[in-house]
Amino acid sequence: GMLGVGLAGLAAPTVAWGGVVAAAVAGLRTIRWRLPAAPRSAGEAAAFGLAACAAGVALFGALAPEASVDGSAHHLAHPWTWAAHHKIHALPHHFLATFPALLEMQYLVMMLLAGAPDPAKLVHFGWGIIVAGALHGWARERLEPAWAAAAVAGCLLVPYMVLVMMWAYVDLGAAGYLTLALWLASSAAAPPASLLGALCGFAAGTKVTGVFAPVLVGMFLVIRRARPRAWFQFAATLGLVVAPWALRNAAWTGNPAAPFLAR
Repeated sequence: GMLGVGLAGLAAPTVAWGGVVAAAVAGLRTIRWRLPAAPRSAGEAAAFGLAACAAGVALFGALAPEASVDGSAHHLAHPWTWAAHHKIHALPHHFLATFPALLEMQYLVMMLLAGAPDPAKLVHFGWGIIVAGALHGWARERLEPAWAAAAVAGCLLVPYMVLVMMWAYVDLGAAGYLTLALWLASSAAAPPASLLGALCGFAAGTKVTGVFAPVLVGMFLVIRRARPRAWFQFAATLGLVVAPWALRNAAWTGNPAAPFLAR
């Protein structure tokens, strides 16, 4: 959906607005809203307080101008030039300019909505919050509430975590998809294998190291002794999700794994 909205938005930014509004309406109709439970102990409250402080520091940095080299010269520069020229085109001396990854397309949609590059940094900050939220949900299934909150605080207090949440990067997008996939794969109720395949495909489409996601999730399928039908659903959905990148690369360069693997 983000790929489609981003590509269509290059022709007309109003299309991006329409796609985002439609997705928001569909999402609001399916989300079950509920207020978060109040902390049950002083330890849980303290852990959430520390996590909120760390997230606040990261948000402050995310609102500041981009300072990282990769963010300013790559992850923000590429989609901003696409938005400015209304097409995906090459940049001198950067071979990744014509290989739009999933998170960069999310940056593009944000740029089309805001009309400026810097607000797109909030996309990556949001993925950091998703990682922390998924980690908390996963921990609550196995730990006491105070320890689950401590897990979130420990994650958000890692200096690199705070720093990378400030940057226009892609790491937390891949981490978010992987965390959600591993949480579902390890849950007591076996999730649809097609959902696991989709999440793994999103991780691979976000960053090349995301190709490890299907390997790690596949280990859970082995442990759970998944049936051949589940393996087929997992592989088929994974293939469908990553197919746009492979087909595009094959048509552009003759190599479906370009530019990361030689033919």
